[in-house]
Amino acid sequence: MDGTEVFSVAGLKRGSDYDGDRSLNSQAINFLNSQHQQSYQRVVDFDLHAVFLMQEFRAEDTIQQIITMIGTTFNEEYPPKNTLQQQLVNAAKLVNQRIQNYEQQPHMQKPFCLRFPTYSDVLKHCMELQDKCEVLPNDKMVILIDEGGVCVGVGLPPKPQSTQSIHTPRDPLSAGAADKTIKFATNSIKKIDLQGHGDHWKSDPKPNLPEPLRSDPGPTMRGLVELRHDMVFYHRISYWINKVFLPDASSIAESAVKYLEKKASTAVKESIQVEKNIIIAARTITVNTHPNTHRDRNNALLMDSVFFFGNHIGGHFLLPGLGVAYPGLHGYSFHGPFRILFHGVSQFHFTEDITDPRRYSVAMWSRASSFSEIARFSAHDNGNEKFSDDKYWLPLYPEYNPKITSDLLKAEVKIAKKEAKKESKKRQKTEN
Repeated sequence: MDGTEVFSVAGLKRGSDYDGDRSLNSQAINFLNSQHQQSYQRVVDFDLHAVFLMQEFRAEDTIQQIITMIGTTFNEEYPPKNTLQQQLVNAAKLVNQRIQNYEQQPHMQKPFCLRFPTYSDVLKHCMELQDKCEVLPNDKMVILIDEGGVCVGVGLPPKPQSTQSIHTPRDPLSAGAADKTIKFATNSIKKIDLQGHGDHWKSDPKPNLPEPLRSDPGPTMRGLVELRHDMVFYHRISYWINKVFLPDASSIAESAVKYLEKKASTAVKESIQVEKNIIIAARTITVNTHPNTHRDRNNALLMDSVFFFGNHIGGHFLLPGLGVAYPGLHGYSFHGPFRILFHGVSQFHFTEDITDPRRYSVAMWSRASSFSEIARFSAHDNGNEKFSDDKYWLPLYPEYNPKITSDLLKAEVKIAKKEAKKESKKRQKTEN
């Protein structure tokens, strides 16, 4: 054995420890920029803000009753005390303005919220459209816009494989801190039960920060550890969708997570530091299943994402409230307000020659309670003079502005190019 070379693993790293994701981040930005330039925009018959209001009240309350209850409850002397209350007030103002515009110009098309004035009406409408969904184009970015000009969904086709690649393609709680459902009597909101009102909360124990933004530490999360580097590109797609379509909300969400990183436990800090999408940090994986039509009522008002993978056929992503469906084949993804939109998956199947049938989806989302808990903790930490720190309140979904979105993407493309040049020069110096 004398003279035999002994292989040593000292100083070596596993492939899964590779953290150089700048290239994948740049690819994600450039892909979104090119797709946005040739995107297909479609106006759908829907009112996101009105349906959001209806979902927070009783199914038989009309939109006018809801607006009246909110208007008589919240005012300058009795302002909103947490994120949800502020979102409801702002949504009521916007929807009420659309109703007033119609009343002043009755020749206009009747608003969605007056044609379907209660949540029960909206649900019936969704059920009627479930089997009539129109399949959207599958070769370009699709941007769905509601009657208020709000972006209610973004569909993305797969990123084309590089023709120059020589690599084989791969398949790729803190009780009491969360926003509460609005409490109401027969025809009014119960002020005494509203979270943050009164002063009894000042004597409550110090609140806890969320632990952490993720969920499900079991087998699903262990599987994600193995997938995490294969998924970096998709994490960054989801991140940039939020940054360019919801610039204000994503900025607030990022500042909230940075506050969490500063104040939370070591485990949470470590989790955040390796996270590739701190805005949308929770994951759910489904394998070979047909998710029933549902909405994710615990999600924050951000752009949630779902990515589809596998060798299946069919499996369209259904959006019955909008009357449309988006392809759910390998590499496709859809991004939108899944807290409000009903969504599901149509039937899928496999061809007879498939020996290893697989179809799975990866959903990315964030809990509303994570951000409201951070806002509550921050307020308590700053003297407990108010119930919730409004600088961490997520706003409503804004009107879609193509120019602003395009300008944001172009700016990020330039930044990515500059960083790539710096990295290249740094590498050359090291090699020399």
